[in-house]
Amino acid sequence: MHVTQALSTQRFMRTTIIIFTAVFIAYLMKQLSIPGGIVLVFGVFIVFYGIPTSMSVHGQKRFCDRIKLWMEQNGIASEYASLQTHMLTKGKLGWKASDIQLIFSLRHEGLEYWFACGSWWFGVYNKEISIYQYADNKLNFVQKISA
Repeated sequence: MHVTQALSTQRFMRTTIIIFTAVFIAYLMKQLSIPGGIVLVFGVFIVFYGIPTSMSVHGQKRFCDRIKLWMEQNGIASEYASLQTHMLTKGKLGWKASDIQLIFSLRHEGLEYWFACGSWWFGVYNKEISIYQYADNKLNFVQKISA
């Protein structure tokens, strides 16, 4: 599998799971003669995809401020290191992050940190930040902090 194929698959896995789950529930509701299946499909899609996507725009500043505070607490001078935002790919996080999370990276004095903001399913509904350090071609979990 090529890298671009892997990134494409990774990016839409969560969305695909949400759509299949919603359609399956609607199908079961139809088989059991329970009304409202189509409404449920749209409702599930809006709750698990639409709202977290729109909230990620508003949550970006809060997460950036919290990451900068973490940088100060860990002796990383923010004037020499800057956060890079990763919108289209998840970089080195791969399957550890979903398409709805905000992803940042930081390189400073030979160290590389990756930040996954929010949760895999709910995005920025969850106000936690998972911090990973990339060293020796391996991604190591460092800690979770709250934003």
